[in-house]
Amino acid sequence: MEKESLKNIESRTGELFGDLWHHLDDEQFEQSVALFTSRFEANGFDLSWLEGKQCLDVGCGGGRYTIAMSRLGADQVTGCDISDDGLADARLRANGMSKVSFEKASVLNLPFEEENFDFICCSGVLHHTTDADKGLDELTRVLRPGGRLYLLLYGTGGLRWAVGCALRPIAKELGYNFMDRAVEKARLPANNRRNFLDDFFVPIVTFVDWETLYGKLDVRGFKKIERWEKGRLDHEVSPGLQREEFKKMVRIFQAAAELAEDGNRELAERGLATARDFLARTQEKIAAWDRGNISDAELEFAVTGEGNHRVLAVKGDA
Repeated sequence: MEKESLKNIESRTGELFGDLWHHLDDEQFEQSVALFTSRFEANGFDLSWLEGKQCLDVGCGGGRYTIAMSRLGADQVTGCDISDDGLADARLRANGMSKVSFEKASVLNLPFEEENFDFICCSGVLHHTTDADKGLDELTRVLRPGGRLYLLLYGTGGLRWAVGCALRPIAKELGYNFMDRAVEKARLPANNRRNFLDDFFVPIVTFVDWETLYGKLDVRGFKKIERWEKGRLDHEVSPGLQREEFKKMVRIFQAAAELAEDGNRELAERGLATARDFLARTQEKIAAWDRGNISDAELEFAVTGEGNHRVLAVKGDA
């Protein structure tokens, strides 16, 4: 089979995320906007620094962080994404905000001049591209010296990532529309729908360990490279909350098994067995921690691994 083209991969990625964002109602969207402020404040970032700055939100999706930066006083915020539907939703959400604009663009080929932005946010994007290094080169190119870059990338290790990789081929064979129906039948909220369908169907998922990521930033001239440990505000808060995510996966594949017709029932039941296995393994680790057999750190790494790398770095000397 010929290697899939970059254009096709970006098209499929854009279609997936474009379909996911507009399902959030106004309250859920506002909660997603507020995450920007909450996470930055939790890690001691002085948000007044954004006032008057030129900002770029790469892979902006429905525009949540683009809107957040504008509300925090940025002089101009540009959101870019590869999804037409996502950008259409973002423009609706940001209607009337004169200091916000949106463009269709890929992180692998940003249509901006060198050293054009004071602050760049690229959250959850590079690990879904065909060439994360090229994307990082582009982000570096358009950031001004002394500017700040915020990244979110997937780390390595843990049951959290392993279960997603185990279930992806099963979900793919069952199909997007079928799994969407299963998520609905499992009665999960729209933000969960976005998270799980993202994990199951995004064409590319890559992982990077912290030492490697630090080196990639260092060699590109970044200083004050900080991995933020606070403000997770999601299932990474604790192994117990991660266990709840595994329970939701069980619910999804239980619903899939109930929905499946003869041809797909065995496949759906295989997914259910896989989700149950990972849930059981997580419960075993938590039980071992309860008995004092493993430490807090050992439990967290076993279940969550490195989790998400949330990184703030300064280009050159501040």
